[in-house]
Amino acid sequence: MRGQLDLFFHTAQPEPIKVARVALVACGKTKRATAAPAGELYTGALVRMALEYARRTCEQVFILSAKHGVLALDTVVEPYDETLVGRRKFERLAWGERVAARVQQLVPPPADLLLLAGSMYLEALQKPLLAADRYMYSTPLAGQGIGEQLAWLKEALAEMDEGQP
Repeated sequence: MRGQLDLFFHTAQPEPIKVARVALVACGKTKRATAAPAGELYTGALVRMALEYARRTCEQVFILSAKHGVLALDTVVEPYDETLVGRRKFERLAWGERVAARVQQLVPPPADLLLLAGSMYLEALQKPLLAADRYMYSTPLAGQGIGEQLAWLKEALAEMDEGQP
């Protein structure tokens, strides 16, 4: 009887489900003059800091491109001058639908999405990607101006550096 009780009380616990943390970083206006991998094409301070933060906190990182949708960091891209800012709302929402479909192909749920993007990008992705309850997500830069976003990223990166030996 004791052996049967031991089996009952010492059953193996199921392994927890591994949830990948994946960053989606908005592109920026300032770019290199020639083709480069997406992870190196955007040269503005906000994108560079967001990419650094994403690389240090996530297993995968993608760029949200106004022209190309979702880009892997190693995808070589020609410089372009396209933004969501000048687009009509229905065009931004259509972009969001395309991007959401691609994200769902690249990042099957469950996953924890880190969106390092401004309001235009977040608004476009809200319904097709975030409201669908397929993903956990965080938007630490939401509602902040560019200066506040830079300050948040600078502080977060400094805190990471302090924690390293």
